[in-house]
Amino acid sequence: MDNSKFQDVDDEFLDFLMKTKENLSRLSQNSDTLENSADEEESAFLKFIADLKRDLPSECENEKISAVSFTVRNASPVIKQRSFNTSENERLCSKQEEKTRCKSMSSDVSINLSEMESDAEKDFNRNRVFFTHKLYHFFNRKIFNNRLPEDMSITWNDNLRTTAGLTHCRKNQETDEYLCRIELAPKVVTSFGRLRDTLLHELCHAAAWIVNKQKCQHGPLWQTWASRCNLILPQVDIPTRCHNYQISYRFLYKCRKCSWNVGRHSKCPRLLELKCPKCGGSIYFEKS
Repeated sequence: MDNSKFQDVDDEFLDFLMKTKENLSRLSQNSDTLENSADEEESAFLKFIADLKRDLPSECENEKISAVSFTVRNASPVIKQRSFNTSENERLCSKQEEKTRCKSMSSDVSINLSEMESDAEKDFNRNRVFFTHKLYHFFNRKIFNNRLPEDMSITWNDNLRTTAGLTHCRKNQETDEYLCRIELAPKVVTSFGRLRDTLLHELCHAAAWIVNKQKCQHGPLWQTWASRCNLILPQVDIPTRCHNYQISYRFLYKCRKCSWNVGRHSKCPRLLELKCPKCGGSIYFEKS
């Protein structure tokens, strides 16, 4: 075979490659091409190259001609875009799964709380310590994912007369451990419902300190934990700041002239010696 025939074959093949590059360049600008269509075109192109190599002279058979070298560069943007979409979808799916998990958990938690409440209301004052710890372990498992200590101190303090509960936070300087203890008011928390709501309120403070290492009042961090509680327990109304519970007092001191009155848990004879701060009338007391 003479050299002119080889030259013609080389010219035709180079012309074919140049046209192929132009076609692939136009295809790369259209990133919305369907994946099945792209695979079919690549397969057809590879088949065409293989057929062409069979017709080449023996001197050209060792040339490394492959369509992959042209398609990989053009396929990379599609792969990156696909990877981005996958991570974005995974993030959205994880959020949706979390909401679905919380909603599915909500029905189970509500059933368990209803059963617990029916048992507690039979004799709440006598069994309040037992149900306090039972509720704590229940909330720690279902809402806080066991991130709170197993043996957190929760006590009832008779000296708390108007505050429903308090959370005391401190850091152990020797071990760098974040610790909390909770106090509840027996004169205010007089029912299972109040215990449930108050304990959840205080546990949100504890979680902000123990889990997030931040001491906050009722700011965004506390509200984040409260929102999680409301997501799992939508029927529970967690007090956002001060409670609005009606406190039952054993003794009421009233003014004889106006509507002023004040409650006390024990007798306060000194009040009878004073005058009404509102109108100056005399004060008397009655047992509620």
